[in-house]
Amino acid sequence: MKTLIDDVIIHYENYIHPNFPSKKVTYSDYEREIHAVKSFSFLEFKEIGRSIESRPIHSIKFGFGHRKILIWTQMHGNEASGTRALFDVFNALSDNKDLKNLLSTELQILFVPILNPDGAERYQRRNALDIDPNRDAKKQESPEIQALFRVIEDFQPDWCFNMHDQRNLFNVYGTDCPATISFLSPATSSNEILTDQQKEAMQLIDCISSNLTSKKDIGIARFSHEFYPTATGDNIQAMGHRTVLIESGGYRNDPDRLVARKLVFEALFRSFFFIAKDQWKSGSVKNYLEIPMNDTKLFDLLIRNVQLTPNSVIRADIGIEITESYDKSLSQILYKSTVKDIGDLSSYSGYSEVDGSNGHITKQVGLNQKADFDIIFEKTATKISTIFVRNGYKQ
Repeated sequence: MKTLIDDVIIHYENYIHPNFPSKKVTYSDYEREIHAVKSFSFLEFKEIGRSIESRPIHSIKFGFGHRKILIWTQMHGNEASGTRALFDVFNALSDNKDLKNLLSTELQILFVPILNPDGAERYQRRNALDIDPNRDAKKQESPEIQALFRVIEDFQPDWCFNMHDQRNLFNVYGTDCPATISFLSPATSSNEILTDQQKEAMQLIDCISSNLTSKKDIGIARFSHEFYPTATGDNIQAMGHRTVLIESGGYRNDPDRLVARKLVFEALFRSFFFIAKDQWKSGSVKNYLEIPMNDTKLFDLLIRNVQLTPNSVIRADIGIEITESYDKSLSQILYKSTVKDIGDLSSYSGYSEVDGSNGHITKQVGLNQKADFDIIFEKTATKISTIFVRNGYKQ
């Protein structure tokens, strides 16, 4: 089985679902593309609930083995890397009969793509009532979370995978490397004593993270074990279901997160192998705890040591963050840039950086204001004369 999975990962490009090139996947996109997946006879579809606006929430069942895995994506509607990777997984299973047959006898996997359909359609984090589904695990007021917990009650998974995307600002602690994939075995209480489920999820994460081969220079990190009493992963782990959080993150020159998508694809197939063969038991809690922590020391654009106005001698660094929202009427993502910090940012890095030591800004820049200004450089043989910063991007 391992050889077959290695081969699938090596030939990942053959399985990419071509109609999800962008990091944005709305529910309408999903509905359009799921018809092709429904033709796969080895998958069983079922409606498990409806969203606030009555959009169907589906489960997709694969296999009949005795080890049960539950995977859900887009609990936050604008976090689609997991959904895109699932379609790639379905294509790989369809094209690899031997692997499909082996996995189906060992595993029973229930996929729930797009748990938050209304949020996905709006390309926003929260649902149609602006409730964060990932903070509704205690009261379970939203129908999306009610559907998830009904599935957990009925299916009784041995393993749960909670798929998310994290913001670009996360880096691997102590480095300038973006955290392209991050893991967590969620806490079950404010007590620091680890439960068996936490330890076993840590062992699996160690096995996954130490065997990722898709990118040698990727940043792998983990989140802290802070307990969130209303969070989904924390509550499901506390219920006795081993839970793994996977967060897709940024990578330089990869705005559509194609690298993270590939990593999630590999992480899932590695998980299938380790769970099917019980090899997750070879993982180490100690090794898991040695995975570097996430930090928040990245800007989308970092301008270093620039003169803040033409008439000032004061120089500083400027950190700019770019956020996005979806305009349905225009059918496109809109980007908003914000000056997030001004001062000594020498401990920070940027996805893109500008050396401003030979230049000055043409107008005063304000904290939390839109990043839209020019940098004028002294003309030399090796320096460009002007950089335009428009909506947070250098031009």
